[in-house]
Amino acid sequence: MPCCQRVYALDQINPIAGPEGARALAAGLAQNQTLHKLDLSWCKLRAPGAEVFASVLASNSTLRDLDLSHNNVGDKGVCALLETAGAGALRALDLSHNNIRSTGAVALAGHLSRNQVKG
Repeated sequence: MPCCQRVYALDQINPIAGPEGARALAAGLAQNQTLHKLDLSWCKLRAPGAEVFASVLASNSTLRDLDLSHNNVGDKGVCALLETAGAGALRALDLSHNNIRSTGAVALAGHLSRNQVKG
């Protein structure tokens, strides 16, 4: 995202095509140092797309609010996201309507029980 170095919020309203689009956007996000809010709801990311964003979350120091609702990421995607969710600046993660079953719910509950407020 060299041309977009000062973008603070991005609302994708369903333009990216699943995991392939997620990879392209994640490559730009890995270089961006200003984006605070990213809405990728309804983008058909599924588990592979969530895994792509999980790898970016570990190294991104500015993204605070990520909406991945309605993406059918399932248990596999949720678990991948939770592995790196605490590593960066992320403060809000919307995973509603993602076909999360018992494995993902248990992982999410465990993450929430360890969640600490960062100053």
